Amino acid sequence: MMALFSVLLLPEDDLSLAALLKSPVFELDDAALEVLAAPRKATLFQALRHAAETDPALAAILADLDFWRARADFDRPYELAMRVLASGGRRGRFRQRLGSEVDDVLDAFLAFLLEIESEGAETLQAALARLEAGTGESKRDLDVAGDSVRIVTVHSAKGLEARVVFLCETMGKASKVNAASMLFPQASGEAAMPPFLIAGADAASKAVKDTMAFMVARDEEEYRRLLYVAMTRAEEQLIVTGHYNTQKPGPGHWYGLVRDALEADGRLEAREGFDEPVLVFDRDGTPPPGGKTGSEPHAAAPTLPVPAIIRSALGPAPAAPPVPLRLAASGTESEEGEAKGGRAALEALQTPERALALKRGTLAHHLFQHLPAIAPVERRARALAFLAREGLAADAASALQAEVEAVMAAPEAALLFSGAARAEVAVAGTLLARDGTQRPVLGRIDRLVIEPDRVVIADFKTASSPPAPDALPVSILRQMALYRALLKPRFTDRTIEAAILWTAGPRLDWIAPQTLDVALEQLLHTNCGE
Repeated sequence: MMALFSVLLLPEDDLSLAALLKSPVFELDDAALEVLAAPRKATLFQALRHAAETDPALAAILADLDFWRARADFDRPYELAMRVLASGGRRGRFRQRLGSEVDDVLDAFLAFLLEIESEGAETLQAALARLEAGTGESKRDLDVAGDSVRIVTVHSAKGLEARVVFLCETMGKASKVNAASMLFPQASGEAAMPPFLIAGADAASKAVKDTMAFMVARDEEEYRRLLYVAMTRAEEQLIVTGHYNTQKPGPGHWYGLVRDALEADGRLEAREGFDEPVLVFDRDGTPPPGGKTGSEPHAAAPTLPVPAIIRSALGPAPAAPPVPLRLAASGTESEEGEAKGGRAALEALQTPERALALKRGTLAHHLFQHLPAIAPVERRARALAFLAREGLAADAASALQAEVEAVMAAPEAALLFSGAARAEVAVAGTLLARDGTQRPVLGRIDRLVIEPDRVVIADFKTASSPPAPDALPVSILRQMALYRALLKPRFTDRTIEAAILWTAGPRLDWIAPQTLDVALEQLLHTNCGE
């Protein structure tokens, strides 16, 4: 998508155009691209325009590019990206090539576009500059793909779990600080120290040596903290491998820390391809043994005083940014929840019945998103094939498919499945809290319908026993109130109506605007500590 933005801004960007042609947006193969690009005498875009005169497939690609270039002067980046992904089954192409995980990436991309638009980046040039700065991040749920192998960094695995976790590359150095390098110390005391160059150990002064010791201690602390994060991702089994190149590393690496502290609690298995025995630890449901584990967070590294002249030049440290509110299927939640014990509450709900209900709800949302674009005569077969691939039993799959079809056929839900409805719309923005702070909000609307005089937002709920229409849970009311508040600045000339579609029944509950106003007021009070 970044390549698309680059081409729309500068068609002469041959590299971006080649990447775009090979991407799922157009799916041109290597052979076709070589035929187009190799003999060209001018830019690749000019070659495409010339070849399109005789090649219908290339003519269709050129027509799309010309249309998007014309719209780029009028559409905001989010609208343009949605226009591209929603046409020609392109989102499905991404999924077919890259797997279902790409939905998370595309949704995060769209949410990021909305977020930067709210901050004033409403042009394609501004959006591309922000994207190239690399400030976006996407996290995925490790459970959504069923039986599969995921390769992630420790940073991106925070907050996630998997039944079996492998720790690879465990014998690297904790710190790369040496006596001949450019050092960029981070926080040390009250402010940040300026970067400096070390010419060699002999030339280093005591102050430089002290700073290097501080940086090494800080790196080692972070190294062990990441090990703690990595080890606690495993639900049932943790496997730690030991491999190095030509020289065996010194002490203090991940493998050694785990082996020294937990060797008695696991087993060693000699495996071909590894220099050290593989460490295997099985979790039997009991708490880990007490005592030092080697993976517990260590005491904070010593800090060095910062000279007064540097403190005065740098000024006070910036305040921590407000914690984003994230809208989940069950309502609203803050990223602070896990740190305040929310994780224990979630684990208590993870019974087999609860897990099945959550999976069923996720699959229902996928069907609601994609079935409307499929011909009615093909929907049942396509839905059952999808549910079978996701591991749902035949009887459960048939029941879920029938329920989804019944909802889509219900007269009260006709608007939500019409051609005017948009599915799974990512939204992001900020709301002004009562204490004057701006609270970031991220979420995704199940259905969004934009009409000349109104905007309709709807959320699907798959509970088997829906509450009474006048007794909706507070979490649902807050969720819809936040959706409406995020859209208000964008649609000042229209009313915004909110509804909940309960798939059991089905039943559509419209929520009074006054009820949403009260829910939003209470939420902003709660998240400001009042």
